[in-house]
Amino acid sequence: MSTHDYSVISKDIAYNHNSKLQMEVVSTQLQTVQGHLNKLDFKLVNSRKIQRDNLQLIGGRYCNINGKIAAQMQLRHNKTQTIYTFYQANVEKDFIDNLSNDEMAIDGVKVKLWREKGLLMGLAF
Repeated sequence: MSTHDYSVISKDIAYNHNSKLQMEVVSTQLQTVQGHLNKLDFKLVNSRKIQRDNLQLIGGRYCNINGKIAAQMQLRHNKTQTIYTFYQANVEKDFIDNLSNDEMAIDGVKVKLWREKGLLMGLAF
């Protein structure tokens, strides 16, 4: 996949973040969110890049990234109360193998992409 594809995914993530859609399940527990998002073809994982002491899970919902069903979770920064949106998607292996840690700004939203535990991860804020 080319850099263009990364920008398409980043635009999807920025759009989803800016939409501020209500979470389908409200919970601080990843297992509870996973239980409600049972149409996903992967298990949600705790990312090493998400600072657990600073960011608290609020809940999750389904979303669409690059035409595939994905998980969208809201996180709240404990000190600033800023809402972050965290995404996980199961995409083609060759796509995530070629993904470098990337960050771009789209429509006033910073979007970070990375691969972890076989999944595409995205964080918008």
